[in-house]
Amino acid sequence: MNKTEKLYYTDPFMYECSAQVVECTADGDKFKVITDRSCFFPCGGGQPSDYGDISGARVCDVREKDGVLYHITDKALEVGSQVHMHVDIERRKDHCAQHTGEHMISGIAKSLYGAVNVGFHMAEDYSTLDFDIMLTDEQIRKLESETNKRLRENRRIYTEMVDADVLHSLELRKKTDGIENRADEFRIVYIDGVDSCTCCGSHCNYTGEVGVIKLTAWQKYKSGMRIWFLCGERALSDYQEKQTITDTLAKRFSTKQEEVLALAIKQGDELASTKHALKQKITELCELRADTLLQSAKVQNGVSVITIIDENADMFEHKTLAEKLVQKGKTLCLLMSHSENAVSYTVASSEGVSPSANELCPAVNAALGAKGGGRVGFAQGKAPKTSKSQLEQAAEQMHTYILRVIK
Repeated sequence: MNKTEKLYYTDPFMYECSAQVVECTADGDKFKVITDRSCFFPCGGGQPSDYGDISGARVCDVREKDGVLYHITDKALEVGSQVHMHVDIERRKDHCAQHTGEHMISGIAKSLYGAVNVGFHMAEDYSTLDFDIMLTDEQIRKLESETNKRLRENRRIYTEMVDADVLHSLELRKKTDGIENRADEFRIVYIDGVDSCTCCGSHCNYTGEVGVIKLTAWQKYKSGMRIWFLCGERALSDYQEKQTITDTLAKRFSTKQEEVLALAIKQGDELASTKHALKQKITELCELRADTLLQSAKVQNGVSVITIIDENADMFEHKTLAEKLVQKGKTLCLLMSHSENAVSYTVASSEGVSPSANELCPAVNAALGAKGGGRVGFAQGKAPKTSKSQLEQAAEQMHTYILRVIK
């Protein structure tokens, strides 16, 4: 089969064209359409494909194999018919901006720090770049500043098709691994004074068309690092979203935007201190409550059996209370908490008490419809919310069962 004529290489901003259907075959509930020419970029090189339509048939993916483009559509198209192709313009522009941004970041990272791009992925709402070395936060900030500086210089972006001999002689920032064995001609993408590499993706004509590049996150990845970035409209949307968050926090704290961070840190520190003090008070309260509960507990075979229901007690409170109870003598306790969202339970047993906490778990899970487990002396679990009366009935049944099986 003849290779598809790729019109997008002539003009990356070609959004529509006419073509003839060469082949159309069913592919599950979709169809694979081959045309003699196309303005649709296929998926490849870390970049998703164009979307759009071909004479009313929606294009949801485009793949390339051996130079032939396969347009995945929701409708069949008649072989031999003349069709009109129309690319989703905003998606194409977005891909051009992200891919150009990738070249800009990679080229400047190489010139500044000798960092080598070893991976690129463009998702629907973010893109990532993998480098072979780690960069400091300061280096990342400089990389971002230098990249945007070059963008504003509106440098020219252009391509060149070369054969294997020419490709071999060129000094490029990157050559796709094994590319010499894949074709007779190879596409080189140049950004004046910034980058040069083999690439089959879509790009802008000038760097200024990208608008802005924002590096949003970075972390160690394998032996190097991964950077998340946004370009153009994606970067603008991210800024607008974060601006909304900052404005909302400023209003919530009744302060200026520039004071939000310091105030949030201060309140976070105060909250942590308050939580610490609260836990100390809860621990003291549990000490006293354990004494009271043990005084009124039912004793069976020398073991104090305690079954209680608390409203809205959290796991920490019940864990602390359970620890206090089992420390004060031979005890087996089942502590349950009832809230609007769920039922939680804690089982604890002193050393040598049978059944132990984890041995009692299956019976508790069955009674409450819960899921949970743990170790010999301590177990916890959760169950779907239920009425208070149903929980009280289950607690009474479990109390009777524990008194019967305790040894």
